[in-house]
Amino acid sequence: MAGEWAGAPLLEAATSEVLASGDYDRHLRRLKRRIAEGVHAVVAQVKASFPSGTRVNVPAAGFLLWVELPQRVNALEVHRRALALGIGVSPGPLFSPAAELTHFLRLNCANEPTPRLLNAVEQIGALCHELAAFTPDSPAIR
Repeated sequence: MAGEWAGAPLLEAATSEVLASGDYDRHLRRLKRRIAEGVHAVVAQVKASFPSGTRVNVPAAGFLLWVELPQRVNALEVHRRALALGIGVSPGPLFSPAAELTHFLRLNCANEPTPRLLNAVEQIGALCHELAAFTPDSPAIR
């Protein structure tokens, strides 16, 4: 009985075989390439669809983009309106205990950049345009 809690021999053997065969390294290379393609596609869609003044922080590694919107665009309102369209987006204030990042969005690029996903990014950009244009006391979009 004591040996049953010490480890999982079958899982350990399978892991050892995958690591020794090179399959894991091939998998990581494919995954890295796929994520880079997804990030590139989403960045291009953000640049094409979001209002002027939007900046994108492209990660050196990883799949999460931080998008800085013009300050007059409230990320929580973008989130609320996107949810009404069936689109999930993470508003910056969720990641800041001091209620900062009010005009930041975090976009997950881990999924394949399908037309449906890129259309969702385009719709988020349209929402940002609407909010930038109709926020009281904001300058016109250039």
